[in-house]
Amino acid sequence: MNDPFVGIPRRFLTTDEPGIGGRLKVRPEDFLVEELPLYQPCGSGEHVYLFIEKIERPTLSVIRDIARNLHVGVGAVGYAGMKDKVAVTRQLLSIHLPQGDAHRVAEEINVSGVRVLSAERHRNKLRVGHLRGNRFSIRIREVNIAEVTRAGRILTRLESSGVPNFIGEQRFGYHQLNHEIGRRYLLRDWKGVCDLLLGPAGEGDQAAEARAAYARGDLDGAIKAWPSAGSHETRVLASLAAGRTHQQAVHDVNEAALRFFVTAFQSAIFNQILAQRLDAGRFNQLLPGDIVGRTDDSHNLFRIGPEELADESVTERFANLDISATGPLWGTEMRRAEGEVDEAELAALHATGISLDHFDDSAVDVRGTRRSLRLAVRACEVSAGSDEHGPYIRVDFELPRGGFATTVLDEVMKSPQRDHPWGS
Repeated sequence: MNDPFVGIPRRFLTTDEPGIGGRLKVRPEDFLVEELPLYQPCGSGEHVYLFIEKIERPTLSVIRDIARNLHVGVGAVGYAGMKDKVAVTRQLLSIHLPQGDAHRVAEEINVSGVRVLSAERHRNKLRVGHLRGNRFSIRIREVNIAEVTRAGRILTRLESSGVPNFIGEQRFGYHQLNHEIGRRYLLRDWKGVCDLLLGPAGEGDQAAEARAAYARGDLDGAIKAWPSAGSHETRVLASLAAGRTHQQAVHDVNEAALRFFVTAFQSAIFNQILAQRLDAGRFNQLLPGDIVGRTDDSHNLFRIGPEELADESVTERFANLDISATGPLWGTEMRRAEGEVDEAELAALHATGISLDHFDDSAVDVRGTRRSLRLAVRACEVSAGSDEHGPYIRVDFELPRGGFATTVLDEVMKSPQRDHPWGS
């Protein structure tokens, strides 16, 4: 396979309903995300839980600034999930600070684009995944507000059937190539990784000048022109400019970043499998050999055989969106399906030139897991309105952790180009 493959195929469950079109994130305030905590802080303990609101700030950048404010290491700060940059987002952070009043701690924080909404103590550090889900309130602009009825009709259907649980384009990066970088990494194509990471720019890329310098072999010029010092790209450039090999340069990137690229590759294969199920009309079916799990976390997995297909309690739970068939996030410890389901999943992996041996040989720990093919969307509301910036259709809904709002918005909008600068 020589050409990059698509990370997120365009497929819709509600194909008989035209989309309403429109644009997202015309203004950051048009996209509001609020975490739904898995539990509430108890009021005592060594960790201060801060419920913050941030606007146009990446989560990790905010964490670094707060750690600096409070004179603690970044590792002392816990978070449940990453949140959009170009948005207003509300989320919990935990800070390991055994001493001091929680409210006094909150008063010490002075970070641009951040407000502390509440502060309480709790016993444990917040970990990734420690949330029940997220509540979204999103204004779609440049849309005919008469389409509010259609938007409501689509969301009502999705509440009943579930949403195809595609992993959104945020996972695949500004150039939508993170998965291809991950594939080249697994293939140990070190020059290919560098060329994709540093290579030709897309429209509107702030690093276009630096990328052009790299393409003509001017590494020093690329370093000087790169807009964000200390990024993965500048570390690779500095390593190459110092005469290190492509392999050494790639491994100068921290392991978390390399794992993210591999995660994007896993995500692209999952999306391919999900698209195949939609194309075959098998999205809302259980198939012999399927691995099934809860739609909110895919834990407590079990395999579907003849007995399970005939079990009314299983079919009822499936109809109620309590459980779903799962798709592969390939890795060394992923539980495999059986029969034709396993054959299709393995074929999608092999079509990219990757085998299971590539995961075993990876320097990055890639254990793998399974992910629900269906996403339960709840508490949907739709309304139309207008403000000083013009008319809009507002959609509100809740998703379990791991769900991407874009999967719901794609079904509603079906826009060829959804103008959404996701940021990082």
